[in-house]
Amino acid sequence: MKKLYSLALLLCAAVTAAYAQSTWNPTLTGTAATQWTASANWTPSGVPSPTTDVIIPAGKSSYPAITSATASCRTLTIQSNTAGSGSVTVGPGATLAVNVATGTSATAVNNAGTLTLNGTLRVKANIVNNGTINSGDAALLRIENTSGTVNISGTGTTILNDVTFGAGAASFASTLASQARITRRALLAGGNVTTNGKLRFAAPASNPAGTSGYVYYGGSGRLNGPITVERPISPLYNQGNGYRHYSTPVADPAFSSLATSGFSPIINTSYAYPTNNALTPYPNVFYFDEAAVVNNNADAFEYGWRCPAGSTLETTRGYTVNINSSAMVALTGTPNEGTLQTAPLGRGAYAQSGFHLVGNPYATPIDVFQVMTDNLYDDDPAHVDTYNPDGFDGTVYFYRSLTQYSGRYQAINVTGAGSSDSLTQLFPVMQGFFVRKTTSANAKEYTFNDSQRADPLDPAYSTTALTPFFRSAAGTAPAATATPTGLFRLQATDLSSGAADQTNVGFRPDATAGHDPRYDALRPADNRNVPTLLTANAAGQACMVNFLPALTTATRTVPVGLRTLVPGRSYALNAGAVAARQALPAGTRVWLEDREQGQSYELTAGATLTFTAAAVAYEHRFFLRFESGAKPLGTQAAAAQPLQLDVYPNPAAGGTAFQVSAAQLSGAQATLTLLNALGQTVTTKQLSVRGGLLSGEVTTAGLPAGVYLLRLTTAGGTSTQRLQIR
Repeated sequence: MKKLYSLALLLCAAVTAAYAQSTWNPTLTGTAATQWTASANWTPSGVPSPTTDVIIPAGKSSYPAITSATASCRTLTIQSNTAGSGSVTVGPGATLAVNVATGTSATAVNNAGTLTLNGTLRVKANIVNNGTINSGDAALLRIENTSGTVNISGTGTTILNDVTFGAGAASFASTLASQARITRRALLAGGNVTTNGKLRFAAPASNPAGTSGYVYYGGSGRLNGPITVERPISPLYNQGNGYRHYSTPVADPAFSSLATSGFSPIINTSYAYPTNNALTPYPNVFYFDEAAVVNNNADAFEYGWRCPAGSTLETTRGYTVNINSSAMVALTGTPNEGTLQTAPLGRGAYAQSGFHLVGNPYATPIDVFQVMTDNLYDDDPAHVDTYNPDGFDGTVYFYRSLTQYSGRYQAINVTGAGSSDSLTQLFPVMQGFFVRKTTSANAKEYTFNDSQRADPLDPAYSTTALTPFFRSAAGTAPAATATPTGLFRLQATDLSSGAADQTNVGFRPDATAGHDPRYDALRPADNRNVPTLLTANAAGQACMVNFLPALTTATRTVPVGLRTLVPGRSYALNAGAVAARQALPAGTRVWLEDREQGQSYELTAGATLTFTAAAVAYEHRFFLRFESGAKPLGTQAAAAQPLQLDVYPNPAAGGTAFQVSAAQLSGAQATLTLLNALGQTVTTKQLSVRGGLLSGEVTTAGLPAGVYLLRLTTAGGTSTQRLQIR
C-alpha cells in the first residue's frame, strides 16, 4: 500500500512539474528590470521553460522584453485590470516559442494587455486576444500546428505583419470584434485558413511607399471565406488626384465599394468621348473598350474610354479611377484563385487598335514576365517554337499619374527592356495594365494562372521590399529572353516641369526593322501633359521599345519623334540614366542628329543637348545614329556644350517675358545677369539648379527695345547669349 501511495505522489509531482507556473515579478532595476532571461524577475525564481505557464500580471513597474535568441514557455497569459495592462515585447531577431500542443481547446496565448512583435512568435494552439497585438516590419507569426485548427479570437485589436500558416488548419473566429490585419504576407504552407470575413490585408500604419498585405500560396492551403484587401497609393509621383488603374482581387465587389473618405465613384453610362466630354455629372470610373477606337485620329485612343454598365467590378478587367493618392480603396469578397481568363479580346483595323485594359485578378502580386510569357506562347511549358502570332504582344503597359489629368504610359517587355529604369518584375495586388492583341484574327482570352503568382519576399527576386501600387523596384527578366545584343535609352526632359519620357532602341539577331510583337512596345497613346518621346520602326509605328536587327559595321539610323505639347518650352535630350546603354557592341558610337540645325551630337555618358521648342511636335528633326569607326565631319560631342544657354523667344517682345534654360550645370544655384549695350546691369536673377538642369522666366517689362547680353554664372563657369528686345 505504501508503494502505491508513493507512486501516486510521484505521478502528481510529475504532472505538477510539467505545468509549473511562472509569474512576472521584476525585482531588478535599470535595463535588467525588463530581462525575460533574468531569474530574479520571476516568481518562483527561474527563467521560464518550454513546460512553464507564464503569467504577466497588470500593475507592474516594468514588463519583459525578449531581445535575443529564443525564449520558451508552454502558454502565455497577459493580464489587464484597473491597475493597468501587462505587456510582452519580442524584439528584432528574437523568438518566443509557445509550446502548448496542437488542439482546438488549448490556448497558447491569452492576451488582455499588449503583445508587441518585432521578432518571431511561434504557436501551435489558439490565440485569444482581448487586448492589443501590434507587429513591426520584422515581425513574424508562425502557426505551427500539424493537425487540428488554431483559432484566433477575441475582442481586441490584432495587427500582424508576416504570418506563416502551417500544415494544420487555422480560423479567424466570426466573433472577432474587428478584422485581424495582415500588413505584409500571409504564407499558406499547407493547411486551409477559414476567414469568416474577419481577415483584412491592410496597409501598415506608416506607409510612404504605398504597400499593402497579400497572400501567397506556398502549398496546398487555401483561404476559405471572404477577405478584405486594401490598396493604398504611393504618393511618390502625384500627391493629389489623378487617374489610377485598378483591378479586383476578389469576386464581384460593387463599384460602390470604391468609395473612400472624400471620394465617391461616379459612373455615367452616357459618357462617350468626344461627343459629351462636358457631361454632368462627369464620371470618374472608366473601363476601356477596344472596339470604340474607330479612327486614326491623333486622339483615337481616347475614344476607347467608357463607363461600365454593370454594378460590380469584373475579375481580370482593369479600370481607371480618378482618385486622390490619400484614398484607401478596400474591396471585400471571396479571393480569386485558379486559372482565370478575360473574355475573348480582339483587335480592330486602326493604328491604335488592339489595346485592352486588364488587371491582376489575385490577392497576390504577379510575376509580369511569367504573365507575358504565358500569353506570348501557346500551351508549351518549355516556351520553345510555339510562338503564337495570333496571341498578344510580349509587352504590358501601365500608367503613372503625375497630376489630376496628366501622366505617362510606361512599358515593360518580356526581354526585360522597358521605357524606364524603374521597372518592376512584380505587379502588385489590384494593379491594372494594358496589353495588346497582335492581330485582328481570332479573338483570344488573356490568361492568368496560379504559377504567375509571386512572393516578393522570395530570395529569387531582386528585392525584399513589397511592390507598391504604381511604383516599382527593379526586377530581373527571365534568362531565356533577357539578353538582347544591345539596348540604348534616350530621354527627353521638360526643363520647366522636370517631367521626362524615355524611348529604347534595342538590337537582336532575330528582330526585324518592322514591328516585332515579341520584342517591341508600341505607344498606346501620347502622354497627358507630359513630353512624349518615341522612335519609329520601318512601318512608321510609334515605339516605346523598338528592337531592330543586330548591329553590324553598317551605320543604322532611327527616326526620333518628340511631342512637346507647348511651344516655347526648353528640353534636354540625353542618354537615359544608369542602364541606358547595355551591351552595345564594342566600339559602337551613338549620335543624335539635329537635322534642323545640321549638327550631330555624340551621346556619351552624361552628354546633354538642350533646345527650345518652336513647335509642338517634331517628327523629322531628330534621329539616332549607331555606327562604329572614326568621328565623321560636321559633328560635335554634346558634352562639349555644358554651359549652352537657350533663350526663347529671341527676339522677345517688350512688356512680355522670355524663357531661359541650360543643362549639365554644377552647383545648386545660378545667377542670370542681363546687361545693356553699355555693359550696365539692368536685371539680376537667382535661379535654382536641379539635377544639373535650369529653367526660368525673365520679364522684359520696363526695358527699352535694343540688343542685350545675357550672362549665366554657375559653379562650373559662365555662358553668354545675345538677346534682342523689340
